[in-house]
Amino acid sequence: MPPAALDAQLRVILQDELLELTQALRTTTLFITHSLEEAIVLGDRVLVMPARAASSPNTARRSPAPAPATSATPPNSRP
Repeated sequence: MPPAALDAQLRVILQDELLELTQALRTTTLFITHSLEEAIVLGDRVLVMPARAASSPNTARRSPAPAPATSATPPNSRP
């Protein structure tokens, strides 16, 4: 099931779990999403593909590498 199909609370919980897992295992993860917000929360780098990426190779744009993500939950919203 795509994360966008989940309710907001469960989606944040799963995003936190994914971040914790990838950081604990120190793995490289390729996460494909249609949500730019989700990509920014989960990724160290974001690759934005144009609408017709399959027919136009080498047209993707990369974002600058931000600091690594630590949590999908904003600090003030944790219990």
